[in-house]
Amino acid sequence: MLPLKDRQQSGASGQGLVEYALILVLVAVVTIVIVGLLGQQIQSVFCDALMGLGDHAPRVSMCEAPRVQCAGIASGTTVTSPFSIEAIVTDNQGPGSIDRVEFLIDGTYYRTEYVYRYCLGSGDATCGLYNPAGLSPGTHTITAIAYDADGHTGQCSIQVVRP
Repeated sequence: MLPLKDRQQSGASGQGLVEYALILVLVAVVTIVIVGLLGQQIQSVFCDALMGLGDHAPRVSMCEAPRVQCAGIASGTTVTSPFSIEAIVTDNQGPGSIDRVEFLIDGTYYRTEYVYRYCLGSGDATCGLYNPAGLSPGTHTITAIAYDADGHTGQCSIQVVRP
């Protein structure tokens, strides 16, 4: 039988291991929660870094879909005069791999652009303007869906308000 002093030290080291294990479990849970909440942003940053490598980037399945960003006006803008919306598209295979960009208004097909600049109004050098006169009063969602040569899609949406 161990002397009392040795038994106390043995119990103390066991307690330390349990505390260490609990800290590891807490760190794991916090990490899982953070990844769950910020997963899309983390994936976005990772894919941006890969695309920055250009031709040297490895093929990663989660980064194969085109990345689409709506530009021109801010979501929630009240529109009374013609405005411009451009779909800025990047793809892991480069700009030449974009097949087309379709624009939808409230889920209904509006037009397709096949060459850069991908704009709601028209894709000329100035990114043509869209006249909101045909929109009924209320909030409308404008969506741009990009299709690449491999069949992957990416999209962005903004809302506009017609008074």
